[in-house]
Amino acid sequence: MATTHEIASNSQFSNADVKCITKTIKASSRASIKVGDNFYTIEYTEEQSVPEEFNPQELATARKDLWDTCNTEVDNQIVDILNTFSNKNKAKN
Repeated sequence: MATTHEIASNSQFSNADVKCITKTIKASSRASIKVGDNFYTIEYTEEQSVPEEFNPQELATARKDLWDTCNTEVDNQIVDILNTFSNKNKAKN
């Protein structure tokens, strides 16, 4: 059985020949809240395709924007849950 080193040594490609291209990015945000005696967990995940020609700065910006989108979505869902329970409590009174 060939070792990894032997395989790499016999390969016709060097590390300089290998180019990695980011084609998609994915982010996930999650939070749990307690309302009364109950816990609610909210999670949002989104995956986006990115152009292969993105430079590192453009890719970093796309990642930051995707994280912001996911975090904002979770925050909005938490606000919706809290508003729903707040409105239910107002209706009881």
